[in-house]
Amino acid sequence: MRCLGIAVVVILVILLIAAFIIFVLPQIAPGKVSADLSAVTSDVERLDGRTSSAAPVAAGAHVKMYEGDGVNVSSSGYARLDLGGCLLQIFRNSGLQVQGLPGESAAVCIVDFEQGTIYNRVSKKTIVNTEWAVITTLSTAFFVHLDRARGVLWVIVKEGSVEIVAQGERIVVQAGQQAWVFRGQPPQPPQPATRQIAGERFPPIDDLTSGVIADGALLAAAPAQQRIILTVTANTDEVVSGACAGAQTLQITARVQPPAGIKQVTVTYGWRGVREQTAIMRQIETQTFVAEIGPFKYAGQPAALNYTVSVHGDAQKPLASESRTARLAACPPVIR
Repeated sequence: MRCLGIAVVVILVILLIAAFIIFVLPQIAPGKVSADLSAVTSDVERLDGRTSSAAPVAAGAHVKMYEGDGVNVSSSGYARLDLGGCLLQIFRNSGLQVQGLPGESAAVCIVDFEQGTIYNRVSKKTIVNTEWAVITTLSTAFFVHLDRARGVLWVIVKEGSVEIVAQGERIVVQAGQQAWVFRGQPPQPPQPATRQIAGERFPPIDDLTSGVIADGALLAAAPAQQRIILTVTANTDEVVSGACAGAQTLQITARVQPPAGIKQVTVTYGWRGVREQTAIMRQIETQTFVAEIGPFKYAGQPAALNYTVSVHGDAQKPLASESRTARLAACPPVIR
């Protein structure tokens, strides 16, 4: 009986040691690399990668995160995750999972980003995996918004550069640029990081980050459009056709200030009952453009010759325009 009792005790001790090794030691072993999750507000959950259980993290509290663990931030939450050289701000309605920690299974920070909005400031190589694109970067600051419902990923680079790969195509987004990727499509080309370009495709950054990051901190406002001063002159205010004495052509001069950003200057002209025509004015000096229109095959009663000079840049709408009218007469005169 005594031997049996000793055997039972030995078995219990072995079971206790095994339980300690399996469940306790991994959490306290000094060599195990961990990340630090801090809840700035409530509504933050830590997801245990081994047990798939979720535990709330109180506002102001810090908990350790290991590879395979995840974070959920609900509609009013805000958290920070320090992976060791990779600091992530995690905003409302967001979820991610830690897949790689520097010094553990990888020499980089790796996260699987599932939904929501994060702002990342990293000094080590970082990989952000999403459902339809992979973001890779080194020593930079960048913003990521993933909208699974709409199927679009939005990236803004504040410092450094990031690489985005989707559908086998790669782009590099530099500081001061933004880009987006639709599910199942290659990345769109990088664009300047302005709200004017982002437009209504994406919500204000203030809303996505609950006011932590202002829209203007990452997206520049639309540049103030330069006021174009257009001055139009002509050689005459009456053009004649046929045997009349007078100017047979209309010589138009346009002076434009400032000339920067101007692609071309045009003149559109016509009179009642005649289809309008457009001619490109010739540049003779930095600020001066000229065009000569006519002579005209006109045999009717005196009419108004309407012409409009327009200054064009990159946009479809003219930067400036000025309309004028000259008298168009025919000889011999038409008598009713």
